[in-house]
Amino acid sequence: MMEMFEPIMPQNENALCPHFGMCGGCSLQDKKYEEQIRVKEKHLETLLKPHNLYPRSILSSPIIWGYRNRVDFNFGRRFYDTPPPKEFDRETVLGFRRKNRWFHLIDISKCLIGPSLTPTLLETVRCWARETGLKGYDSRTHQGTLKLLLVRESKRLNEKMVVLVTGEDVPRLEEFRDAVLTVYPATSIHHAVSNSRANVAFAETTTLLHGKPYISEQFQIPKVAGERRIQIRVTPFGFLQSNTFVAEILYALVRNWVESFAFTRLYDLYGGNGAIGLACADLVEHIVTVESMPDSITARRETAADNGVTHIDFVQSKVEDYLRDFYEKGNKFTPDDIVIVDPPRAGLHPKALKYLMHLAPDYFIYISCKPEVLCQQDLPTLLTQYKLIDMEALDMFPHTPHVELALLFRKKSEYDD
Repeated sequence: MMEMFEPIMPQNENALCPHFGMCGGCSLQDKKYEEQIRVKEKHLETLLKPHNLYPRSILSSPIIWGYRNRVDFNFGRRFYDTPPPKEFDRETVLGFRRKNRWFHLIDISKCLIGPSLTPTLLETVRCWARETGLKGYDSRTHQGTLKLLLVRESKRLNEKMVVLVTGEDVPRLEEFRDAVLTVYPATSIHHAVSNSRANVAFAETTTLLHGKPYISEQFQIPKVAGERRIQIRVTPFGFLQSNTFVAEILYALVRNWVESFAFTRLYDLYGGNGAIGLACADLVEHIVTVESMPDSITARRETAADNGVTHIDFVQSKVEDYLRDFYEKGNKFTPDDIVIVDPPRAGLHPKALKYLMHLAPDYFIYISCKPEVLCQQDLPTLLTQYKLIDMEALDMFPHTPHVELALLFRKKSEYDD
C-alpha cells in the first residue's frame, strides 16, 4: 500500500522551505541528507563517549519529505518588531513558533515534512477565522479563543484527521467543518475545548463534527520471514510515532530483541497506543501496557481487538505510580519478563527510575526520543546496575537535530567488568 503515499517534495534537491531559518523546526534542512546523518552521528558520539559507549551508524528514514503523520499548528497574535499601541488589535496568525522566540508565531504557508495538502487547508482555516471574527490565543495575556489546529494523516491507509482546539465553545462550527471538507478529504473532524492556560495539544472535551471518531494507521513490520501487520486506531490526542516508516523499523528491532531471548511476558511502560505490545504480541504470552493518558484507553482496547490480540492488559496509570505499587505489593519481575520504557522527552520520572532500579528486571529496553536527557539524566544511574548489550539509533526526524535511540540492557553479573 506504499504507493498510496505521495510525500511533499521540494522543487529540486537544494530547494528549501520558505520558512527555513525563521521556523524553529527543520534546522538541518540546508544540508544534504547524508550530511545530516553525519552531524547527528557526531553529536551522538559526543553524548555517549563519557559513558564509554559508542553508537553504530544511524539508520536512515526511508522517506525524508512529508514524513510526519502529525503536525500541530498554533494560533496566535501577530508579532511586530516595533510594539504597536496597547489598544492595537493584533491579527490572528496560524503556524509555528519562530526560532528562539517562544511568543513570536509566524504564518506558515507550507511544511515540507508535514502531512499532504496542508497549505490549502491552512489558508482555508485562516479565512474561516477572519470571517467569524475569532482571535488567536495570546499565551502571554491569555486572551483569544483559537488555540491549535491539529492535522493527522495515516501514511499507509491515507486517512486524515483535523482537530480544532479552542479555549471555549465557539459558534459556526458547521462552517468550519464545511470549509475544511471543500479543500481537504478529512476522514475525521473534531472540535476540542481546552481550559488550560497553556497552549498544549490536550482538551477536556472533544466533539465529533464529521466522519469517524478516529483514523487508522497500519504498520508493516518486517520479520525474518515476511512481515507482521498491525492496525492502530488514532484518536485526536492519542500518541503515535511521528514517522510511520521509521517506527516500523523500530518495532522490528524491538521484536528481534524480544524474540532473541524468548521472553514470555512483556511490560510496555509509557505504552501510548499500545503499538509496541501489539507488534510483539505473537512472541509473548502476556502483555501489560501502562499509559497515563485517559483519552484513548477505549481506543487501545478496541485496537487490540481489531488485531485479534486478547492477551493484553491496559492499565491507566502514571508509570512511577504503577512501578511503586508493583514494588510495594511485593511483586517481582522474573527472568521471563522483558520491560520496555518509552518515556517522553523529559526522560524517566525520577520515581519511575528509582523503582525500576529496585525491581531490577534482568533485561529491559529503553527507547529515547531525546538522547541528551537519557545521557545526562538516566544513563549514569542505569549503568551502575546494568550493562548495555545492544543499541541502535534511528533517524525518526529528518531535517531536525533529533534522533531516536533504542537500547537493550542486561543486569550486571559478577563476571562483568
